[in-house]
Amino acid sequence: MEKAEPILAKAEEGLANLKKEKIAEVKAYAKPPDVVGAVCSVVMILLGKDISWASVKKELADPNFLSKL
Repeated sequence: MEKAEPILAKAEEGLANLKKEKIAEVKAYAKPPDVVGAVCSVVMILLGKDISWASVKKELADPNFLSKL
C-alpha cells in the first residue's frame, strides 16, 4: 500500500488538472496516437465500456465524463 499511495496521489492530481479543452482535443482525433489509444482503452475497461475508438469518442462527449473518473 505504501508504494501505491504516491502513485494514486499523482493520478488524482493529474485528474484534477484535466481540462475539458484537452478532452475535446483527444476527441477530435480521427485515429489517436498509440499511447492515447492505449490510455483511453484502459479508461474504458475500468468504466466497463467497449474500447473501440467510436465508443471512446462517445464517452468523451458525455458532459459527466470527468465526474465518472
